[in-house]
Amino acid sequence: MPHFPADNGYGPLAAFAASRPPTASSTPNDVARAVADVLERSDPPLRVPVGEAATRLLGARAAMDDATFDSVVRSAFTPVGW
Repeated sequence: MPHFPADNGYGPLAAFAASRPPTASSTPNDVARAVADVLERSDPPLRVPVGEAATRLLGARAAMDDATFDSVVRSAFTPVGW
């Protein structure tokens, strides 16, 4: 896990991310591949979900109103203190 100073706000997020199963995140190579693919398009989309978690998150977002989605995301990041 990368080291972040405790006062910059990213330390708790990094610890939270490190506690998640590896399959919960996309790899840097996955993201780089997606960026390269988008750069080659003449009509790039506004958002490009990379990985299963991102696809699920955007699906959940589409199925919820703003207040409900905000509540769900905030509860997911409660361990981080956000």
